[in-house]
Amino acid sequence: MVVLDGEGRVLLLKVHDPSGTEPPFWITPGGGIEAGEEAAEAAARELREESGLEVAPSALGHVVATSRGEWEFEGEPLYTESVHFHVRTAAFAIDETRWSDEERRYVLEWRWWTPEEVERSDEIVFPPLLSALARRLHRGDVPEVPVQLPWSH
Repeated sequence: MVVLDGEGRVLLLKVHDPSGTEPPFWITPGGGIEAGEEAAEAAARELREESGLEVAPSALGHVVATSRGEWEFEGEPLYTESVHFHVRTAAFAIDETRWSDEERRYVLEWRWWTPEEVERSDEIVFPPLLSALARRLHRGDVPEVPVQLPWSH
């Protein structure tokens, strides 16, 4: 989920693999689709659980970007196919009360980033090219066909 505030900043969560040796990285809010859920329902649920922001699935519109790739987390090989919706909101402080025990273990911090800060940072941000997409969405240029974002840097 690409969450933008009125200044075009994107909400990111810094996560780490508690059992891994890789450096922490920043991601957009999101997660898995549960059985019987549509993608927009899952996105709205994950956004509510991870940030506290309540958004109706119908308010998300269509998928603006996709990304897919292989990775490992807590020793498990994973393959992820991500779909990214977007929402605009006023900047807010994340409400952690709905975080699962797992989220409490791997989320280190959160913050709002400008696209320029993402581009200048030495930290890892997934998906790559998120800053260009955030800039485009902030201008009101919502892609009609989802943009394919690369998985790795």
